[in-house]
Amino acid sequence: MAAVPMCPGCRALLSPEEAACPYCGWNVRLTEVRREGGLVERALRPVGGLIPALIGANVLLFVATIVAQKVLLAAAGDREGRGLDGAMDAILSPRAKVLVLLGGNVPADVVRGQAWRLLCPVFLHGGLLHIFVNMMSLRNIGGAVVEAYGAGKALALYLGAGIAGNLASVLWFLWTGNGGNVVRIGASGAIFGLVGMLAALGFRIGGEPGKALWKPMLQSMGIMLVLGFVLNGTGGPILLDNTGHVGGFLFGFAAGWVCTFGIRSRGDLPAVRAWDAIGGLLALFTVAAFVPPALLVAGILSTK
Repeated sequence: MAAVPMCPGCRALLSPEEAACPYCGWNVRLTEVRREGGLVERALRPVGGLIPALIGANVLLFVATIVAQKVLLAAAGDREGRGLDGAMDAILSPRAKVLVLLGGNVPADVVRGQAWRLLCPVFLHGGLLHIFVNMMSLRNIGGAVVEAYGAGKALALYLGAGIAGNLASVLWFLWTGNGGNVVRIGASGAIFGLVGMLAALGFRIGGEPGKALWKPMLQSMGIMLVLGFVLNGTGGPILLDNTGHVGGFLFGFAAGWVCTFGIRSRGDLPAVRAWDAIGGLLALFTVAAFVPPALLVAGILSTK
């Protein structure tokens, strides 16, 4: 026997097709949106939600990086890429030339028209420690962003922040002329976009609750910048893209400052659908961005 819908406002029994209660005027459709979420939220619920899905995508691309390095080095006759040592090398520190082939952000190449390098790096990482730190950060703060803004908006702004961070690195190259051929990879620009969103949300909430939100976010940004200056100044093997981090953070802060949040964000059906569409399109663009690298790798292997 099918359940009969009931108005959340006056508890009257309604017909299944009624979007508003004829007795008290309660908008039943908006209640459903607030409870069930938009299309992105419902689609990702079987895998645990947006954040587990993003973590899974990053892990999948990390595994693909390891496999790609093994296959490419074997095809090139590089003995160092074989066996257990070769696998550990790929896991701990994938080679820069492999990351470039897979779509890492090389500013000079982006300027030449390789726009896919603005999206691919968001899901590429330079080793086990790199992806572990980034995924733990995404896990720790991502849920709060989804809760505040909804999954569709969070997805769109996460990918938007990733693009903004990579674009900031390209603009820095155009301004200074430095680092044009240095590959940049990692989800940290997108993650700092989420940090910026929460910082802006804290300022908008205000008071002690708001301070408890924006203060640790700004501290995290400050610590990362200082760490980046120190590591980059030593000239060691670990380098941080401060420009990308700042670009992602500023994008997220601006978005967090102007976007609606909470019940208003989740209850506006046209807005939920619009953000679902934007997030879905950016996700499709991300998938499409990996087509040129895949074709490039396939072309290299076919000539061996």
